[in-house]
Amino acid sequence: MQTAFFLDDEFRDNIKSSSIYDSVPSSNNSSDNVSDPRPRIAWISGILNPLATQTRFEVDSNNRYIDIEDSGANTETLTIPRGAYTGPGVAAAITAQLAASTYASAWLAGYNVTAGKFQIYDPTFAAPTIKLLWQTGPNGSDGTNKSLGRELGWVAPEGESTDTALSDSHIPPYERYNTHTFVRFELPEAKDLRAWMCEVANQEVGTQDATIDVSYIKMYGNALNLGPILNNWQLNASVDITFSPGGYFSENQIRLAYYNSGAASTVRNWYFSWRHQDSHQTHVVKLCKAFKRTWSDTGRTLTTLKGQGMLNTGQSLGIDNYYPVQRLRRWVAPLAFDAWPAAEYRTVVQGVVHHGRQDGFMWALRWDDIADGTVDAEDDADEGFLLWATLQDYSLDTYVGESADYISGEIKIEQLR
Repeated sequence: MQTAFFLDDEFRDNIKSSSIYDSVPSSNNSSDNVSDPRPRIAWISGILNPLATQTRFEVDSNNRYIDIEDSGANTETLTIPRGAYTGPGVAAAITAQLAASTYASAWLAGYNVTAGKFQIYDPTFAAPTIKLLWQTGPNGSDGTNKSLGRELGWVAPEGESTDTALSDSHIPPYERYNTHTFVRFELPEAKDLRAWMCEVANQEVGTQDATIDVSYIKMYGNALNLGPILNNWQLNASVDITFSPGGYFSENQIRLAYYNSGAASTVRNWYFSWRHQDSHQTHVVKLCKAFKRTWSDTGRTLTTLKGQGMLNTGQSLGIDNYYPVQRLRRWVAPLAFDAWPAAEYRTVVQGVVHHGRQDGFMWALRWDDIADGTVDAEDDADEGFLLWATLQDYSLDTYVGESADYISGEIKIEQLR
């Protein structure tokens, strides 16, 4: 069980592009906010009440198919070209494939940005009716599960795909406006990156909002810049890692990604991707960071974790306090380093002190166990063993040994978000 600190955010000041957003939802709304360590700072991607040209949809190798069946039980698959589209752009691409089809060549597709819904329909009401095989088609959920149904609004975030009935007009039950949030980073030089952290908003008052899709949050890396299109990173990135789920409890919702059992990656171009196939117009990213690792290279550990726990400074309900003030709960962790080799103590403990109290850092009590898959990051987050934190206090150093080869000391850290 080796503890590790992740101090400097290597993504800070290195954002090159991002998905669309508006400065109106909150003052100073910007994708740069994902690098801000302070609580209650976040980036709101997407736009409330967007124009059709401000919508964004992604078609890739995993969701580019529409299986149809006509009234004579004849089936056919439409293949939509990969790429990033606006809502009308997706509709035009579907219409082109319908025109080239055998059984629905007179059909059209449209997108109504006010309603946030697509429509696949026969404008003449004279052609044979068709059904959309989101479940039983060769690319439906019972097959390869690569249909476009979820992207278009036929499936809720935690729902199951079902075929439509035969009809001359198909409108999905769920709205879609913007199904992808991304941030592209480019580092000025190679770094030995070991951990990536993010936090997105999907919990309020301890209850996860099931209408927000958090099933696909990834980080891609590559030596060369692959641009703003998700499909290019999916096909060509040399690093493809998935963030852990958020914890069960709302107090600590950071998500962790790591590469190849904790190995370092030195590529310079990175692409944060949150695929949210849900009905929300905007999505909130609180943090997105990348770190090098600071720890003991000889395997020194923390033998005692005394006084670690959750701090709740809210007022108690009482006979004289009918409306007690509630405050955010947060984890605290006093860490004792007992007789560490002097060089490693200076690297780790004094490194944290040099990092200062005005900036955040990530701490993992048992980083090696997370990296090798022995424990899950979300479980350690729930137990207060994985934190986005700040230095609160520290002791002066105690030198041990005849030649002062070892140093002991303590630091106290507290969860920042």
